[in-house]
Amino acid sequence: MQRMITLGISVSVMAAIATATAAVVSAEEGFLPRNTNGFTFVTKEAVFETTPGAFNVTCKLAAGTGTLASDKHGTVTVAFEKCKAIGFAINSLGDKKETILVASALVLVCLLAGGGFGLFLELPAVGVHMEVPFSGLLVLMTGSVIGVLLGANVQTYGTDFLVNAMNEQAVKECKEGMNNKVAALLSEPNENKKPEVTTVETEAGALKLEEVMELMDS
Repeated sequence: MQRMITLGISVSVMAAIATATAAVVSAEEGFLPRNTNGFTFVTKEAVFETTPGAFNVTCKLAAGTGTLASDKHGTVTVAFEKCKAIGFAINSLGDKKETILVASALVLVCLLAGGGFGLFLELPAVGVHMEVPFSGLLVLMTGSVIGVLLGANVQTYGTDFLVNAMNEQAVKECKEGMNNKVAALLSEPNENKKPEVTTVETEAGALKLEEVMELMDS
């Protein structure tokens, strides 16, 4: 009898654990309800800087378009304009003067540790190849960065990529379901095999959806 009671309790406990685990796994963040897929992204000044500041790129504005493949992830292509590196024009290889094109970057809605929603952006696997024509400097940027999404149940969400007082990326990680996403943006000059940590800071960014959607953690 004792063995049967113990077995019964064990089964109950295991069932409770399974239910709790399923709830955690099924917890997802994203835009809901979603009836459309398109969005646009704009920002004013964007600054890319290596630590401790040996390389700096400042772009006066950026604009792009993207598509949501699901409630929480999609791709975006953004053109940064009027870009200069330490005062000299810089552009992505093959693009016009002072333009840096980031094509088909992954975007993902994630949860921030302190509450709220983040925007994880990951460059394509090949990275972004840039050049400073005046000096011949070549720079390869790879990796990912995390910003914050601001707003609730709106069509246009604010997006901020922030740098803290220690010149580090303010948001270093976020969670997508059970997975941790980490900000790890790197810049490598002239293929020297010494990539440097890079931060991104933007001003007055906005992600505009095709309809009003609510950011939810379901």
